[in-house]
Amino acid sequence: MSNKSVQRQALDRAIEAWNARDLKGHLELYSYRIAMYGYSRLPMNKSELTAFYERFFAAFSDVVLEPHEFVESDSKIGYTFTMHATHTGEIEGIPASGRRVSEQGITVMHFDGDRVVERFSVANFDRVKAQLV
Repeated sequence: MSNKSVQRQALDRAIEAWNARDLKGHLELYSYRIAMYGYSRLPMNKSELTAFYERFFAAFSDVVLEPHEFVESDSKIGYTFTMHATHTGEIEGIPASGRRVSEQGITVMHFDGDRVVERFSVANFDRVKAQLV
């Protein structure tokens, strides 16, 4: 089995876990050495990424990550996605609104075996917040 196949299987499991609200299962995709770029001013390590996703899951229910187009090369996988969710909890001082939100993004993951060691992601969380008010 090629590395690409192992990597894609790991990513598919992580997306399934995310859509099942299994954050622990989703985080298995990431190495303890992860450097996550794009969701904060500085790259996040695994504990910071975990805390970020815990806050996100606390604020949004029925979160679904809908991947679209994948590009795979050597130890990298990139894909576009749309995220859908309902705002059911406080986030950054904004109380639950019950509103449905969606946001499109793109991510590129660098793997070591079946674990992501570096990830670059672009999604506009300001646009998500604008959908809440």
